[in-house]
Amino acid sequence: MKLYLIFLSIVFFVFTNCTNNIENSNQKEQLLKTLEKFYSAINTGNTAERCTLFADSAIIMPNNGGITYFTPEVAQKWISWDKDYIFRLKDVEHVKIEISGNTAYTVNTYFYTWHAKGTEPKWIKTKNVHIWKINEKSEWKLHLDIWNSSI
Repeated sequence: MKLYLIFLSIVFFVFTNCTNNIENSNQKEQLLKTLEKFYSAINTGNTAERCTLFADSAIIMPNNGGITYFTPEVAQKWISWDKDYIFRLKDVEHVKIEISGNTAYTVNTYFYTWHAKGTEPKWIKTKNVHIWKINEKSEWKLHLDIWNSSI
């Protein structure tokens, strides 16, 4: 009987850990697809698409700026800039991706340019921290976006 209980305990432990690993693997795969969609939207100038990846009232903390909440008005302001400005990234590196339950954070480095159309880009080395959460539709949404330059 004692051997039987030990065997059941081992099976339960292995099954539980395998289930958690599969779930974490699926969540990471889903997060990586969301990150790809996020950075692709930036580099194709699809600000409207990028805005769909922010949670309602996400917190935005830009370089040399205050705390801003992501609202439909902020989204419309960003989208309106597309007609006069170009925002692009290059050399994006995901330094750290960590998932715990329905929350994840990413630490990234990259170069960005935000310049008026018709002018030469000036590339600025930058880093950011993103906090992502899974919403009720099982989608990763950006809840916190903090960035600052590395110069």
